[in-house]
Amino acid sequence: MIGRQLKKITDKKNFTILLVVCAVVAGAISLWIGLRQSVWFDEAYSILLAKQSVGELLRLTALDTHPPLYYLLLKGWAGLFGWSELSLRLLSVGGMMLAIFVGGMLVRRMFGSKIALASVLLLAFAPLVLRYGFEIRMYADAMLIGVAATYALYSAWQATGRKKLLWLVVYGVLVAVGMYLLYYLAFLWIAHVVWLVYVHLRRRHAWKKLAPYAVSYIVAVALFIPWLPTFVSQISNGALAPIGQPLNLEQLIGIITFNFIYQPLYAVTVPVTVVILAFIATFVWAVPKARRELKGKSDEVTLLATYIGVPIVLLMIISLTRSMYTERYLSHVAIGLVLLAGVIIAAAVQRAAREKQRPFWAPIIIGSTILVGTFTVATLGNFNFQRMQTPTVKEATAGLGTCVPDSKLLAADPYVATELMYYLPDCELFFVSEWDTLRGGYAPFSGSDYQLKDIATLNDRRVTYVFYSTPDQSMPSKYAETSRHAYGPLNVVQYLLSAE
Repeated sequence: MIGRQLKKITDKKNFTILLVVCAVVAGAISLWIGLRQSVWFDEAYSILLAKQSVGELLRLTALDTHPPLYYLLLKGWAGLFGWSELSLRLLSVGGMMLAIFVGGMLVRRMFGSKIALASVLLLAFAPLVLRYGFEIRMYADAMLIGVAATYALYSAWQATGRKKLLWLVVYGVLVAVGMYLLYYLAFLWIAHVVWLVYVHLRRRHAWKKLAPYAVSYIVAVALFIPWLPTFVSQISNGALAPIGQPLNLEQLIGIITFNFIYQPLYAVTVPVTVVILAFIATFVWAVPKARRELKGKSDEVTLLATYIGVPIVLLMIISLTRSMYTERYLSHVAIGLVLLAGVIIAAAVQRAAREKQRPFWAPIIIGSTILVGTFTVATLGNFNFQRMQTPTVKEATAGLGTCVPDSKLLAADPYVATELMYYLPDCELFFVSEWDTLRGGYAPFSGSDYQLKDIATLNDRRVTYVFYSTPDQSMPSKYAETSRHAYGPLNVVQYLLSAE
């Protein structure tokens, strides 16, 4: 009975419908979580860039750490659908939904619908996918380009003649698009090269068939040439400075915990530890069975393994000299990780059924772990810079109400100013910074009239001072505090100039 129903679900038409439903469910969950969060600095920076002219956008992007494509897409999208949080988040949610759809199609093409079913169901609730699905940044779209390029590469590998050439050109275009979207996708392109070399060299004389793949990379390089000098300049000028943490053993394990339960390793509690151990035990049981079941699919398994492993290994090597790891920079790897996890579990259960076993506990444990992660994402929301970010900025700006004419709204630094600017676009906003030149994410404010170098020069009658924790510069003694409100780590303090 179960087998008959499973066959019905996994036929071509029904599987596609199921895939669409899973993508829509994931999109709805991600959007619901995202709309409960504040637009934080990175997102506000995306919006600030998108509101510039195209020329200024490109100039400012060249001073930052990322390529320009996402900001151009956001600009065009907002021009059509507006600048509301709903509209802006939908651009990323749409990218995530398409990534889930393409990921499901990839696994179905590799392993068939029955095995792909598990991967699709896991993807719909994958914590890191949901988290970056609503982010007003390029990470969801990077997920899409990464898995779409992998699909194109696999299709080219299977095809012959004109179809092969077509898929190679499509793959090359996607590689170039990815480089205009997120530089960290280069690790995935290297993974693809590693896989190509592996599957061709392990067969006698098959290495000669590698030559056509040069077409893809020639296309990619040709399309990326216009931005290549800027990319080199970004690196040479220190725009790609060390950020985040070294990818050591603790962080490596943290990649797993972030992907499946959305918590860094150090934050894992005892109950969650039990869940993780059950999760690991399930995979210890599943891997040998999956290996026997997928005996004729070693090339496909290797592709998914390199999808995950090569970017992680490369970042670990880089981390020996500089700290370049933060979980969002590998968010596109989450797709491959979840797909492979689904393949292993589904293949193991399928093998167990052949051996007259019924290990229903295995998918239950895996599913429960994913649901724990989904709940954690919904609870924590934006977990950036290793801290929880509740809707603090949204609440704070709502509490400020309308801008007071005889009052200065002062942010403690350009970081806070960028966040406030989205919610209070009509307010006269200033920020405090002693730096003569502002670079990177602060470059849009460099040389602006909104900068206040010395807070002691303030002479406005009323000042509303907004800061996280403790500001670098305190208000002059001539100001008396009249009210203070805390919104999580964000403080909103109102001052009145004392009578002389």
